[in-house]
Amino acid sequence: MDQLRQIQAQIHVSGLYQDTHILSQLVYFCSLSPSNNLCHARTLLHHSATPSPISWNLLIRGYAVNGSPIQAFWVFRKMRERGVMPNKLTFPFLIKCCAASCALNEGKQAHADAVKCGTVVSWNSVMTACVESLRLDDGIGYFFRMRGYGFEPDETSMVVVLSACAKLGYLSLGRWVHSLLVLRGVVLSVQLGTALVDMYGKSGALGNARAIFERMGKRNVWTWSAMILGLAQHGFAEEALALFAMMSNGNRDICPNYVTYLGVLCACSHAGMVDEGYRYFHEMERVHGIKPLMTHYGAMVDVLGRAGRLREAYEFVESMPELDPVVWRTLLSACTVHDVHDHTGIGEVARDGAKEGRELGYCC
Repeated sequence: MDQLRQIQAQIHVSGLYQDTHILSQLVYFCSLSPSNNLCHARTLLHHSATPSPISWNLLIRGYAVNGSPIQAFWVFRKMRERGVMPNKLTFPFLIKCCAASCALNEGKQAHADAVKCGTVVSWNSVMTACVESLRLDDGIGYFFRMRGYGFEPDETSMVVVLSACAKLGYLSLGRWVHSLLVLRGVVLSVQLGTALVDMYGKSGALGNARAIFERMGKRNVWTWSAMILGLAQHGFAEEALALFAMMSNGNRDICPNYVTYLGVLCACSHAGMVDEGYRYFHEMERVHGIKPLMTHYGAMVDVLGRAGRLREAYEFVESMPELDPVVWRTLLSACTVHDVHDHTGIGEVARDGAKEGRELGYCC
C-alpha cells in the first residue's frame, strides 16, 4: 500500500490525477491489494471530478468479492448521485454479491434499478447474474418479464436462458427458445449454436444436438466439449470418444479443455475403460496443462467404482489433494452395487466422509 501511495503522489505531481484511465488502475490495485484498502479507493473516487463507470464498477466488484452488499449498494448510490450511468457490468456485480450474501432486499433493489435503466443489456445483466449464481428459475423468470415489458431478447438473452434450461433439463422450454430463433431466421453464431448443443445434449435430445452440431459451419472447443459430454452422460461412450478423437486429430487449432476431459472420463466410466480413464486423467495435465478439478477426480472415482475396483477407488480418493463429500458419495454409490454387505469396510468409510461433508455445510 505504501508503494501505491507513492505512485499516487507522483501522479499528483505530474498533473495526471484526473486521467480516468489512471484513476481506474489505482482503484483496481486498491481493490486487489493485500490490505484490500477499499476505503482508500472510495476516497480516490470522491476526489475525482469525472470518475468513469469502470472505476465505479471496480469498487462495487471489490465490495462484492468481499461479501459486503450494503457497501456495494452505497457505492452504487453514490455513482448514480454523481450522474454516472450504470452499464452492463454494474448489475451482475451487485446481484452476485446479494446472492452470495443472501441479501434479499438489496437483490430486489438491484433488479428494480436494472429495470429502471430500461435496456436489453440491463435485463441480460440481471439474467446472467441469476444463472451464474444458480438462481436458474429466477433467471428464466426475468427472461419472460423482459418480454412482458416489451423488450426483444437478443443473442445474449437467448444464450443465457438456454444455459439455464441446460442446467435444469428444461427441454420443452429449450425447444421453444429454439423455435423463436427459427421463426426469426437467426443465423446461428458459434456461441448460440453451442448453447443449443449444450441444452439438447444435457436434456438427452442427442439427435437434435448432433443435427445442430453438424450444421454449424464453425465450432470452438466449447461446441465440441458440449457434444462430447452430452453423448457421454447418456451412455454413448463409443460415439463420445470417437468425437474426441476427431476433434484432437482434425483440428490442430482446437485444444481440449476441462469440460472436454470431463466428457471423456464420463465416457470411460460408462464403457468400463479403466486403463484408458487413467491415461486420459494424467494426460490432461501432463500434455495440456489442465489441472484436474474436483469433478474430474469424482469422474475418475466413478470409472473405478463402476468397474468394481473399490479398493483402488478408495486409494485414489485418499490420494486426492483435498477430500470432497461429493466424491465420497460417488464411492459410496459404487459400494452399494459391488459390496452390498460392506465386506471391505470401504462403504462405512465413504458414508462417514459424505456425512462429515453435510455437517460442514457442503452440498452433496
